[in-house]
Amino acid sequence: MTKKLTSAASKLLAIESYVAGKNILIAKHFGEPNTYVGRIYECSPITGGGEELEVFISSIFKTAPDDSVLQVNLIVGPDFDTPAIYRYQKNHGSEMVQELVKQRAELARAAATTEGALPDLVVSNFKKLIISFAIPGKEVNPKNIADFVAKHDDFYMALKGSGFTDAESRSPEEVIGIYRQAARMLDKYTPAEALDPALDLKRQVFTPADHFDFEALSTITLPGAKCTAIVPKIYAEELTLGVANLLIGAPFNEGPPKDGGGAQRIQLPHIISATVRLAKQEREHTRLVRALRSREDLVTLPEMFRLGEETSKVVADLAYMKDRIDNHHDKYTKASLTYLVFSKEGSSESEARLLRDVTTIKNLLNYQDFDAAVVEDNTGVRWAQSLPLNYSRRIAEKLDNEVDMPSSSASALLPVYGNWRGNANKKSSGSLFWTPRGEPFFFDPFCTNSNMNGSITAQPGAGKGVVCNQMIIDNLAAGNFVAMVDNGNSYRKLCDLVDGEYITFDLENNKISLNPFSGLTAETFSGEEETIAGLMLKMACFTDVPDDWERTAMLEAVRAAWKDDDGRNADKKGIESVVEALEHNAKQVSSFSKDYGLAETEKAARNLAAKLRAFSENSRRNSFFSGPSNLKSRKQFVVVELSGLAADPHLMEVVLFYVLNRILGWVTGTEGRKFIGVDESWEIFAKESAVPAIEGLYRKARKDGGSIWTITQSPLDFEGNAAGRAIRRSTNWNLVLEQKADSIQELIEKKHWANHASDPYFERMLRDTKTQKGKYSEMMIITDSAYEKVRHYLNPFMLMVYNTEQDERDAVFALMNQGLSAIEAVERVANNFTISRRLWLERQVKHLIHNEGYDAEILRREIDEILGSL
Repeated sequence: MTKKLTSAASKLLAIESYVAGKNILIAKHFGEPNTYVGRIYECSPITGGGEELEVFISSIFKTAPDDSVLQVNLIVGPDFDTPAIYRYQKNHGSEMVQELVKQRAELARAAATTEGALPDLVVSNFKKLIISFAIPGKEVNPKNIADFVAKHDDFYMALKGSGFTDAESRSPEEVIGIYRQAARMLDKYTPAEALDPALDLKRQVFTPADHFDFEALSTITLPGAKCTAIVPKIYAEELTLGVANLLIGAPFNEGPPKDGGGAQRIQLPHIISATVRLAKQEREHTRLVRALRSREDLVTLPEMFRLGEETSKVVADLAYMKDRIDNHHDKYTKASLTYLVFSKEGSSESEARLLRDVTTIKNLLNYQDFDAAVVEDNTGVRWAQSLPLNYSRRIAEKLDNEVDMPSSSASALLPVYGNWRGNANKKSSGSLFWTPRGEPFFFDPFCTNSNMNGSITAQPGAGKGVVCNQMIIDNLAAGNFVAMVDNGNSYRKLCDLVDGEYITFDLENNKISLNPFSGLTAETFSGEEETIAGLMLKMACFTDVPDDWERTAMLEAVRAAWKDDDGRNADKKGIESVVEALEHNAKQVSSFSKDYGLAETEKAARNLAAKLRAFSENSRRNSFFSGPSNLKSRKQFVVVELSGLAADPHLMEVVLFYVLNRILGWVTGTEGRKFIGVDESWEIFAKESAVPAIEGLYRKARKDGGSIWTITQSPLDFEGNAAGRAIRRSTNWNLVLEQKADSIQELIEKKHWANHASDPYFERMLRDTKTQKGKYSEMMIITDSAYEKVRHYLNPFMLMVYNTEQDERDAVFALMNQGLSAIEAVERVANNFTISRRLWLERQVKHLIHNEGYDAEILRREIDEILGSL
């Protein structure tokens, strides 16, 4: 950039100096009467509500002097940090696990470019708010600066109290970084280096290497991007709370665009900038009163003399403004809104996205009764006006881009909304999804103050198995233990591909024991007795629901069967031990029942003893619960398949709960997280006779860091039965994929999620959750206190691994049986061989460096020479 252009760039800026240690900046444009003293804050967008905004605006403008300026910029830039955050500490698991993690991180990297990764995935972005408040003063000196600081401290407290809880002021170095980011929206944000106290701040923002080209007035060239501006020529007559949430991109796929439907979303990095200037109150009031009086007089004239003016409507508008000022503590303000979209110069894909985005933004505004247009002749000036603390009233008047509004209406214009970005953190990122507007959403069920259990529900074909497989891989990569209990072979492919352990049951040739007493000690029994009693009740009660007497009788029998054992005889105990204890207790109770009214206890013990004996007398069943328990996992990932027990439904039910108990037993007392899923077994879980076993298992999981997940077709499966209610009480996370319309209606009517029952936005989002086969599946992530809709995007390789389609699964297994590796087999079926080539090349390079002693730099030069000669 030439010296002349450098000078021109600095002349666009107003910031001059700062108050050390206070993050107070002093700004003044050339030719402006006022000097502005301001602060710049950074915070996260809010994800809902916003009712406090009107009060916030009123409170800060109540005591502010005329010409005070509030600027709110929603910066939507590429999220370059997502790949590293997602991959952090995900270094466990097999080669296939690591390959899948690598591919997902690469998908996130590509998604942050203007060219994008997938056609339906908008640029992977972060959203942050930059809020500045500037107070005018004729003179700023050491005597009055304390007053300015106090006013800004009040503003900061009001900001924090209005929902922007993470708001923090930014230092001069960070402010320069924010300015530079506005010119380099396709690059990563970096704060400025140490400041030069001898130079004005405006002269330290850009350098001679920064290239600005404002000659093409409609699209300007900045140091790091091209910029196009879109502004409203006419503003909507009515601005309501929440309209700003619709102006950042449609939240819904379907429905009227005016109500947020139509799936129109901005794909490229952009800034939405709103400015609200406190007008000169006395002058504006005088002007309004005069205008109102003259038009009221005009209304009395015959229509032919009204000069075609919609006089009645103008009078109503002016009267509304006057009423807001006189009776509702509003102030006169001048407001403006600007969209700035950034594209990559020379990229045809980026240019195509820019054209779509220009149309999208105009549509978003026009659907809300604005009249929007692309700026044709002063884009550079509008870009400069959008910079925080860089507003010029003189330039704004020349641009004629401000509209008169009462301050309450102006508050609805502020672009303060974003999406919930998940519950995870940089140290434990969990699984990566994206919101429809492109914000990365990290989900980790273990990061919660509540229980860690969850459910995944979806109608057939909507992708619940694919989502579950994603969570399995992410847990394995993080080093967590993972177990899946299945009844349909859905996880056989993934288990084999990632070198997991696959355990099946056989009715005729059983060699597995699930004895719940096995392995216990005197110290551990007391923590297991209630769980064992629940399991024994499930064994005794196939369809009957145990009552309180039976629960008490079974618990006493389990304690009696243990007989203060120190654990050396634990393997010898079993069903028969509990039957004997029940019969013994029944005899003891019988002799006292007449005198002490214990007939119900005696009856419960006798009934349970008979039922347990009937169950155990079947030698085929008894073999599953005799002797030392030998169901063990030798690997990090285990799948237990129950479909081999389908011929004996009662045994299958009992085995399911005993298997879950055994799995939890493996991890009891061990450090680390445990992810346990139960799929295709809802009919078993739904029986009321299962309640004691369910409660015991969830209790055990809570103590040992376990996260139990039930996978079924509908949230309605948890309605109308005691077992479902027991699971819901212990479930924090609800992942809901596409549901049938009548199911959603029933869920709404029954107020299934009571905390969101009166939220129309939640209801519409739930109805709007869809799966696009081969592209993405959407799901709602719901807790008692929050919800968000996210999308699960996959590239072809990941989709081939995760899907549970029978034909593709068989094809992969056939190739593996022929000797291909898991990665090679998946590539062959997916018809994409880039991964195995990369892995082969990686192995060759590692061999040359580590085994042959090649220097990495020499090897790189030799490879470049070979490639250059081709």
